Formats: sequence, C-alpha cells, structure tokens
Amino acid sequence: MADNQELIQEEEENLPLGGITEVNGNSDKPTQDPESLLDSFREEWKRELEGSPGRGARTPSQDAVVTTSKPDTRRADRQKEDTQSQQDLEHKAGHISCLPKEMLEHILDWVVGSDLDMRSLEQTAAVCRGFYLVARSPDIWRRACARIWGIHCGSLGQYQSWRDMFIRRPHPRFNGCYISRTTYFRSGESSFQDQNYQPWHMVRYFRYLRFLPDGIVLMLTTSEEPSTIVAHLKSSEVRHSQVLKGHFRIHGSYVSLLFKRSNKKSNRKRGPLNRNGTTDVADTTFQIELEIRPVRDRHHWQMHWCHYTIVSRYFSDVQSVSKVDVSDVDNFPPLNFSRVRSYASESDKPLP
Repeated sequence: MADNQELIQEEEENLPLGGITEVNGNSDKPTQDPESLLDSFREEWKRELEGSPGRGARTPSQDAVVTTSKPDTRRADRQKEDTQSQQDLEHKAGHISCLPKEMLEHILDWVVGSDLDMRSLEQTAAVCRGFYLVARSPDIWRRACARIWGIHCGSLGQYQSWRDMFIRRPHPRFNGCYISRTTYFRSGESSFQDQNYQPWHMVRYFRYLRFLPDGIVLMLTTSEEPSTIVAHLKSSEVRHSQVLKGHFRIHGSYVSLLFKRSNKKSNRKRGPLNRNGTTDVADTTFQIELEIRPVRDRHHWQMHWCHYTIVSRYFSDVQSVSKVDVSDVDNFPPLNFSRVRSYASESDKPLP
C-alpha cells in the first residue's frame, strides 16, 4: 500500500493544476475543475493498481504471455494464409450449381440407379433447395413409374403427380426383402426304451421374397436367419442352390408370382419313384398370388397370401395340380418388408 500511495502522489505532482483549457479564442478559463479531474485520474489509477502488483514489476504470467505471443501470432498468420489460399481455390473451382439442369438430372439418374433407389433420391433432395428442385423433376419420377408398370402405367388420373403415383400406387418395394417366419410343432418317434414318452419338435423356418424392378423375383424357404441369407438375394445372379428364380406381374393391388424348377435327372424305368425314393418329376411350377397392403403410414409394407398352386409334371407327361390352403395364418403368415442397406450401396446402371 505504501508503494501505491507514493505512486499516486508522484502522478499527482506531474499533473497540470490548470486542467484542460480552451484553445479557441484568448480565454484561459479552464473547461473542467482541476480537483474533479484529479479525482477521476486518481480513481482510474487505483483500479489499475489494485489489479496489478506494481508498475515496474513484471509477473511470471506476464513473461509467459510475452514469450508465447510470438508463436501464436505466427500460427494465426499461417492459418490466415491457408484460409486465403483455400478461398482462392474455391473461387477458381466451379460450383456444382454451375452445371446445367440436364447434367444434374443425369447425376440423379445414377443416384436412383436401375434398382429404383428412390429413398436415396429423397435424401439428396434434402441437401439444398437446388437439389430439391432437380429431384422433383417429373421426368425422373415418370421414368421410375414406367419401369414398374411399363405400358400399363397409363396417365396420372387420380394422382397429383408422377411422384404421388409412385408413392401411393401399390407395388413391391425393391430396396429390401419381404420376410415371414413360420413356427409349428410336430411329434417325434417314441423311444424303444420308454413307450410312454412322446417327444415333440419345434420347427421354425423363414420364407424370403426379393423383388427386382426388371420383373424378376427370388424366393427362398430355409431355416437360416435373415442376417445370413439377405446377402445371397442382392442380385438376380444367385449362387444359392435353393433359391427359386421367377417372374412377377402387378395387377391392381395384387401381384402374381411364377416359379419353375426343373429336374435334369430322370429314372423312367422305375416309374414314378426312383431309387432314392423321390418322385420322378420333370419340372414343378409354383403359382402364387399375394395382396399388397400398407401398415399404418408405411405404403406397400405387407404381402398377404391369396392363392398358392403347385403343378407337377412327370417325365411320363402326367400332371398333378395341388392347391394349397393359405387361409391358415399360422402356416402362411403375412410377409413383412425389411430394408437391406447393402442393396442400395451402389448403382451399376443409371435410371433408363
């Protein structure tokens, strides 16, 4: 405190007692009272001295600030130069908005792809207003509808736009699989040691349907979990021996499926049964009809069984037709859609 008081007195002695005078005219009258001006200077110096230990002393923190200020300044200069060079590069490079509309639509054709990944198109539309306007182009949605319904696409009619037709008109989804799980119990053979013991087995299997926009459908019935099966149904070039490859056709809210499985080996000498105990069938045709239904606000999310017919043709040109009862929901539950991300990870061809 003694040092502070001496410093204040030293400053008071150096201050002019006459205050600040006017320079205009010949008057030497002070513009402010010297005592009030001195009090204001005194208060300012008190506030500064209370925040610092002394005028001539330098604290370690101040030394640290002085020593570290130069590297920070250099770093800031380098960042400023990098920012300036980056801005120069951005100004020289052309922005995507400079591309013509036709080229942007061609880029979005690859986003949609030949597999009709319209979900990715909707995500692209959410990027900015420019992509939104291009993604809402009627030509893109019209070609997507024509790829599904072909010559039966017709006109808009009750739909407000081609996009509205694609969303509301029933059709299978192409970026995933329709999966159903069936569980039932069957009795096993009694043990020869205990005839009173009757074993029961729980059987569970899955049925998979994978639709492709070019009219191809894949079907597989197996006990394996979806995590190990969906990868085999990514494209029409399947290597799984149990996968049936067929075609589908849409009529209204129904879709008809046709599969055909041929047997190359025959044993005509053994008649309808061969040595392995299996029927001597030349080919088997599966005719299935399903109804597309929404689930809450999800369009085309479920498929319900309507008809199921199996036609077997033997090598003796004899045919047998079997109609399967699909009214039992326990044996033929609805197939629910499940999106598979890997199906839309890449595009091999643009939207035709």
